[in-house]
Amino acid sequence: MQPPKPTQGNTQPTENPIKNKWYDKKSFVIILLFVFFPIGLYGLWKGSSFGKIGKIVMTSILGILLLTAIGGNETPRPNSNQVAEEINKSNLKKATETENVIQNDDKQDEADKKILAKVKEKIKQDYPNDFITQKGVYEMQVDAYGYMKSVSDIKIKNKTMLDYPLDFVTQKGVHEMQVAAKAYMETVGDQRIKKKVIRDYPNDYVTQKGVYEMQIQAKGQME
Repeated sequence: MQPPKPTQGNTQPTENPIKNKWYDKKSFVIILLFVFFPIGLYGLWKGSSFGKIGKIVMTSILGILLLTAIGGNETPRPNSNQVAEEINKSNLKKATETENVIQNDDKQDEADKKILAKVKEKIKQDYPNDFITQKGVYEMQVDAYGYMKSVSDIKIKNKTMLDYPLDFVTQKGVHEMQVAAKAYMETVGDQRIKKKVIRDYPNDYVTQKGVYEMQIQAKGQME
């Protein structure tokens, strides 16, 4: 016995729609090319969204962009010979500067020794056979000599050195008084008296200060 055949009117066709693969979606492939290049490149050539010419053009453009990005991030490396030459120049310059400093220091030390030797001889003449006094005065002179070398007001320094040669203790004391008097004269208020004493006693700030104070006192008594 054969099974009954289905009637033609009861037969229904089965639906089997073809879905597009991801690499056939043009916009999706383009996004992948910029977001995740390897997968995007695979989809570009696997899919049918682009023709052969389009695939070649897209691949060439992306390749150029990629090479440009890589090349732009590369830092040019200096030539090894140039680096060695620059190092040698730098070392030579430093060595020359160091040698000059040493030579200058040697010259200065020699000059200091000559000056202090003269100071020592003067002290021996001033205090013959009194070695304790000689030693004490010499130490004070050496200390004052170091002070006078470090002062910054050259004009006052030169004047005191000319007025008291080889007497650095006196130079130091006078220099300190002159600097203090100079600062005082910069603050005084009576400009007429100030100009007169400056004109009468140029570069002698101690005398300027004393005369200015006496003038102010006399002016007050005469008013």
